[in-house]
Amino acid sequence: MTDKTDCGFSPLSEKALAYAISQSADVSHGEGHIRRVIKNAMALASSYPEADRQLLFIAAALHDCGQREQIENKGLHHASVGADKARAWLLSQGCRPDFADGVSRTIAAHSSPELAAKEGLEAKLLFDADKLDMVGAVGLSRALMYALDENEPLYSPSGESFYSVAQSDLEFVKRSLFTPEARRMADDRMKISASFLQSLKTETN
Repeated sequence: MTDKTDCGFSPLSEKALAYAISQSADVSHGEGHIRRVIKNAMALASSYPEADRQLLFIAAALHDCGQREQIENKGLHHASVGADKARAWLLSQGCRPDFADGVSRTIAAHSSPELAAKEGLEAKLLFDADKLDMVGAVGLSRALMYALDENEPLYSPSGESFYSVAQSDLEFVKRSLFTPEARRMADDRMKISASFLQSLKTETN
């Protein structure tokens, strides 16, 4: 845990949030998503007193700061790009290298359950916090925005569509969450997603 002389929680959290917002590249990964992931992460961390809340907050704020590069170059992955950007930015703020490295590793693992499983508690909490925003009314809205950006239809019996993206998100969340707290938080949201997608499939058919 860093103290205030090493980029303490309050001043660094404000700077990190502002920097993350300045780096956002699309609506579905913008300020609203960033703030919700931070809120989810802090809610989950309340059940784990051993979690480094400062590291988790900063990682949650910066977790998608590499999205712009991925959008511009499909060969890049935003998690690894964001991990490098976050580390460089934290060092530029005078943070200790071990803290910057911890945030970087947590961000690098936030899109992969396999990588998150190998990292510490904070990586698992960030993974869960981010995935909670993939289901429910918000998750469906974000999937719809993604489909619109990709010029995909609402539903297609074959090929990519809003339905296939949202259904894939739902199945991924169902099998991937680490913590029982996140699974409880996701339960009602997953029911909303499942019900809506079933109705959409029925109506479009």
